[in-house]
Parts: sequence; C-alpha cells; structure tokens
Amino acid sequence: MHDPRGKVGVGLGYAVNEAGADHLTAFHDTMVANPESVSYRSALPLGVKKPLPPRELSRDKAELYGLLENWSSAEKAIGLCYFGPAPRSFIPVDDVVSAVRAASGWDVTVTDLLRIGERATNLARVFNIREGFSRQDDTLPERLFQPLETGALAGVGISREDFEAAMTALYEFKGWDPVTAAPTRARLEALGIGWAAELVETA
Repeated sequence: MHDPRGKVGVGLGYAVNEAGADHLTAFHDTMVANPESVSYRSALPLGVKKPLPPRELSRDKAELYGLLENWSSAEKAIGLCYFGPAPRSFIPVDDVVSAVRAASGWDVTVTDLLRIGERATNLARVFNIREGFSRQDDTLPERLFQPLETGALAGVGISREDFEAAMTALYEFKGWDPVTAAPTRARLEALGIGWAAELVETA
C-alpha cells in the first residue's frame, strides 16, 4: 500500500517483518521526519534522537526503524490497536505505560515495554530461522529497486547497495548475525530467552 521508494524505512520493515510485508507494523518515516510535528515530539520518550528525511537510507535510519519496531511489537504484545498510541496517533507513550500498569499491576516503564517488544520480535525471528528462513528472505521485490517512472518521485528508486548496508546495520542494532540474520546467543541471553538460542543453533 505504501511504496518504500518514498519512505525507505518502511522498506526495511517490509523486508524484516516476521509475518511478511505489512504497512501497519512498519513505522512510517514521515512520522519522525519533522521535529515540529506532534508525531515526532510524541516519539521522544521512546528514545528517538533526531529527525531523518523519509528517503534517507542510512545506519541512523536502520537504528531508528529498529527502535520503533520494538514499540510496534510491544503494542502487538499488549493488544493495542496500532491507530491508538503515539507516534502513529495521539495516545501519549506515558499513558500507554500507565494503562499497562493499571491492567497488569506491574510497575513497568517505557524501557520495559520496549524490551517486551524486542523479546517478542526475537522469538518470532527464532521461529522463522528454525523454519528455514535466512537473510536472503529479508528483501524487497525487484521492482522496488527500479526508479519510479512518473509522479513527484519520478526517477527515484532504492539503491540495492544502500539497502543491503542498512539491513546489515539493522541486524547489528538488533544483535542479530548479519550473515544469517539470526539472533545471537548473546542477545537472546540479554533478553532473558537464552533457551531459544538452541533452536537457532540447530536450525
């Protein structure tokens, strides 16, 4: 639905999402491109450091995607509609934390929720690795590496070289092996799910 040639971070999400390309689970670059926007300011509690242009495909963009993916994954784990919480919409991050505290009785923080999201994403990746997926599957259709032919972005495509470099940066940010795209034992141990490493190592 959303062409990543205009929002390249969405392309990273299409490539790496555990269930296939999904414009809902991928945070859109435009949400955190304008430092004066409500969506950008509402993302600051998540650890967003600076705005980035929608078509910038860089290590910074990869790390920004990885951070926001943890939040999106936490929303899935909590059971929240994607169109409720910031930065996609208007429920402040602190209110989400308060709601989880009220519902669960747990004294959670934003950091805790991001970690819960990261843990869920890693377990999903472990499952996919066990089922035979690899880095070669984390890609985009060939058409998206070709330039658009018409419209405001005529001539704009995604550089395959820049895309692969950004994917490597994303794996490194996540603590995944950049060759196999599998979570490392060290990362899984740090997330408290070290037992899952055996599933990766025997895949």
